[in-house]
This record gives sequence, structure tokens and C-alpha cells, in this order.
Amino acid sequence: MLDLDQSLAGKSSWEMASLEMEVNSPRFPVLDLIQGQQYLFRVRSINRHGVSDPSEPSAPISLGKQEAVPAAPHSVMAVRDTDTSVLLQWKEPEEKDDVLGYYLYCSEKGKQDWKTINNKPVTKNRFTVHGLKNRQEYVFRVKSVSRAGNSSYSDESPPILVKAAISVPSAPSAIALLLCTGSEMVLGWRAPARHGGDPVLEYYLDQREKGGKTWREVNVKPAKKRQFKVCNLTSGDFYQFRVFAANMAGVGKPSESSEAFLCEKWTMPEPGCPYDAEVKEVRAGSLVLLWAAPLYQGQGPVTGYFLEISEGDQSDNWTTLNEKPISDTHYKVSGLQEGHTYRLRVAAVNQAGVGPASLPTEPVTAHTTGAQNIEIGVDDDGFIFLGYEAEGTDEESKFLWNKNYTEPIDAQRAQAENTKCGSVLTFSDPSEEDLGLYTVETSDNPDLSSSYDFTAEDLERLKELSWQVRNPLIDLKSGWQVEVSEKGEVRLWLQTESLSDEAELRLIFNDKEISSSPVGNAVSVFLSMNLTSSG
Repeated sequence: MLDLDQSLAGKSSWEMASLEMEVNSPRFPVLDLIQGQQYLFRVRSINRHGVSDPSEPSAPISLGKQEAVPAAPHSVMAVRDTDTSVLLQWKEPEEKDDVLGYYLYCSEKGKQDWKTINNKPVTKNRFTVHGLKNRQEYVFRVKSVSRAGNSSYSDESPPILVKAAISVPSAPSAIALLLCTGSEMVLGWRAPARHGGDPVLEYYLDQREKGGKTWREVNVKPAKKRQFKVCNLTSGDFYQFRVFAANMAGVGKPSESSEAFLCEKWTMPEPGCPYDAEVKEVRAGSLVLLWAAPLYQGQGPVTGYFLEISEGDQSDNWTTLNEKPISDTHYKVSGLQEGHTYRLRVAAVNQAGVGPASLPTEPVTAHTTGAQNIEIGVDDDGFIFLGYEAEGTDEESKFLWNKNYTEPIDAQRAQAENTKCGSVLTFSDPSEEDLGLYTVETSDNPDLSSSYDFTAEDLERLKELSWQVRNPLIDLKSGWQVEVSEKGEVRLWLQTESLSDEAELRLIFNDKEISSSPVGNAVSVFLSMNLTSSG
């Protein structure tokens, strides 16, 4: 145990600074000192045998300037980082010499349920906040920390929706030769596996001769589709190619080099390989495969397609799915096992035989996604609609509707509108022209996709329901009543339940409208007509 003594500078008298308090450490707060006075201190040790001689006095010391609580930071701003994190930034207060760091706080938008982000003060004016909910909106605020205490809270940051920031897309893959004329080659390739949070807008190609080391730019003007014709090639030479994808964030890394393609005019009788094979609508036991028809048809038109499937990531054991060729360029594959991984490919056939298979799809695992099935119905205004909802979407998600997977929707016949967690396609006045297969997917997550076959039976059923919505049966307080006046005139009338201001009643006699009047706010409505002996 220790005793602490204090004395005014220039005085010889000492008094105990630790009176009535035990001092068990080499630190002790001395209170009630006077501003402007100088003090000396000394320490004595105590044990069971007694008290030691005092230490040498300290150098004179006086109270310093009282420290003030620092000002709060300002201009707090969150920037997107990943699906579960944001980068938080703020501006430091002007007087920051005494600031030791910052405490950060977050809350879901609108809840005011503030949680402390960091246990130790952050010394810089930026910090990556992890562990946030994907597609949830958050607000943030910050405090300054000093020896004198913490500042007040900063103003709240603007709300931010947590989702991955836009980055350049990953590299395309699987470059295929779709057609060769002897001086031109048409190439196709697989889209990047990751689009970087923004749709891929364009592609750039490089080429080199087989064995060469220098790549030469093919196209200055970007290709908008995953297909490009390379011109001015030398027949008999071998060429390699690579492809870059670009979005709003910039140009990504190049694909791996293609195999060396021989520039030689195609003359084989069988069709070339289909291309653009991609998987949609993945479910626990099924998926849909789409592809594009081959550019080279051989000696005759393409009459159909054979599909093959392989289980696993790299297996070369391929099984044909269909015994007879199918004519469509899309096919629903059923009977898959949940959790198993598959690859698929497709080959075209004409009268000469079966052509080479397309490049296999990327491996895909059969599983339940956040996508729901499209629902069809009639809204409160009597319009027929297709509705789609999906988990993991938000107000910024874009929904792409098509007919038969590739045909754009005619804006004169149907209009799409986003909802809070999905999209609705509303038909203006549907007829047999609108029947067919409708598909939808999200632009930022193509795995969320679905389809619906709008049939003639749907149209007939929903037309009837639409008529009922627009022409509802109105409850009556009384049926038709008949009154005959002294002059022999006949008056017919009835009374309905209360109707809205926008409702309108029309009286039809012998299939002809003979009067029309607004309802107004009346609780009951009377319809009447006079029948004379001549009428």
C-alpha cells in the first residue's frame, strides 16, 4: 500500500492527498486542486512493519487547460462494397488535435435501433462495415472520441441499400467457331460468369496467328452481341482469339485463348454447331435449356435438335435426352436430382445427319432458388396480368419480360411495371394473338427466372372474370316495382345498395338504352320510365 502527499510549491508543509483512500497502484487521481497553483508530490510505502521514508518530491506541476469534448464528425457517407458490407466515410471535425478516434453506429432505415459497430475507436475517417443484411437499407452515424469524452452524434448518413458495388465483368469463355467462308470467321462465346453488378454492354476481340506472341485488336467498335465476324483472314492459316467483356465500370480481363481455328471454307453436309447454350429456370428437379440455331446449315435446312446431358463438372459420359429431334430452340429438362451438378449440350440435325455438338454449358446444380412461378390473374380494374415475385430483389432490380424467351413484348399489347419485390405484366386487351410462352428474369441475377404458358383456356376463363370485375352484380334493396298513374302512365323503379360516386346506372329496355344517369352520393337510387298506351 502507498501514501501520497502533496504540498504547494515553496512551502515546507505536506498533507496527505490520499486521505481515507487506499492507494494500491502507482497511479492516483488528485482532486480539488486550484487552477494557477503549483504542486509537489511525494510517495511513501506502507507494510506491516511501518511507513517508509518519503520519496524525493516531484517537480512542480500545475493544472493544465481544461479539455473540451470534441466536435462531432460530419458528412457521413456509405458506399457500396459487397453483398453484406459497405465502406463508411466521414469528414473529421476542424479541431481534431485531441481526437483519438471514432465510434460508429448503424441502424436499419426507419427503425432507429442503433447498434455499435466497433469496440475500439477507429483512427481513420473510413471503415468497412461487415455483417449487414443483403438488400436491406441502412443509415449510419459517428462520434468523435477524446480524453475529455465523446462528442455528440453526427447527422445520419443518407440511406444505402446493401448490395455489391459495380465492378468490371469477369472474362468470357468457351470461344467457338460458328462459320468459316475461307476469308471470314464468325465466332461465338459464353457470357462472363459474373457481370459485376451491371449488365455487360459490349465485347472486344483480339486475334493472333497460331504460334504468334503478339495480339492484334480485331474491333475498335464494340460488339453488342456474343457473336462477331472476323474479316480479312488468309485461307489455310490457323488463328487464335480472345474476348474482353465491358460494362459501365470498364473492361474486364481477357478470356483464355481459343483453340487454333483453321481458316478453311466449310463444305460439310451436316449443320454446324448450335451456340449460345444457356440454362434458365433452375429448380430442384428441372431446368430449361436455351440455344441459338447454327449459322451453317449444311446441305439442307435444320430439321431439329438432339440434347445431351452429363452429370458432374468434367465428365465426358453424355446421355441423349430426346429420342426424336425437337424443333424448338428451348427445352425443359426434368427428372434431375436435387443437389446434383449437370452440364448440357445440343446438336443440330438435317437430312444429311447430325452435326457437331455445341460447347457444353457451365456446370449447374439442381436446387431451389428464390424464384417463384409466374401467376396469372385479373386485377381490381379488370385487366388480365402476369405477376412474378422473387427473393433478393429490390426497387433497383430490372425485370426482363419476353415471349418464347427471345421475342420482346409489344408495348401496344402489354406493359411491365415493377413492384416492391417483383414485376407485373398487364395486358391491354388480350386476344389469341397474345397466347404463348412468357418468360421473365432479373437483370442483376439471371438465376431468378420463370415462365408461363398463356393458353386459350386461360384467356376464356380470365375474360369472363374480367367482365365480372368490370360489371359486378349489385345488391338490390328492392326488386322492380310498378306504379300506374291516374293518366294511365306506368312507372317502373328499383332501389340498390349504396354505390360509389363513380358508379353509373343505365336502363336498358328491349336491348336499347333509354336513359342514363349518374348515381351521385345517394344511399338509394331509383330508376324509372313512363310507358304510355302507345309505347
